[in-house]
Amino acid sequence: MKESKKEFEGCGLYSVSIAKEIGPAASIFILHIYMQMKKNESDSKFHIDGEIWVKSSLRQISDMTGITSRKLEGAIKKCLDSGLLKKDTYNKKSLDRSSWYTLMEKAYRNM
Repeated sequence: MKESKKEFEGCGLYSVSIAKEIGPAASIFILHIYMQMKKNESDSKFHIDGEIWVKSSLRQISDMTGITSRKLEGAIKKCLDSGLLKKDTYNKKSLDRSSWYTLMEKAYRNM
């Protein structure tokens, strides 16, 4: 039986160990950041302080993952508190409220 691409739209994977530790939304968020970091590897503007960063707003992440902004806020806090994620601000304009994220070694070990 031939499977159409449409059947797999929105289908994603996440780390079961991270989901068990701090929740599925956090696990999906971590995978999203990982995929964006891979995409940013070849762009030097995302290489800061020896790490690859992802610049994004909650709205952008919500649109890409389907997780509400409110759930994302909680997931990000859990990721920061558990040592999976670093968050910073490298914005050039003061009105830019986007955050910058990178994964810590613990995130890679649990993926």
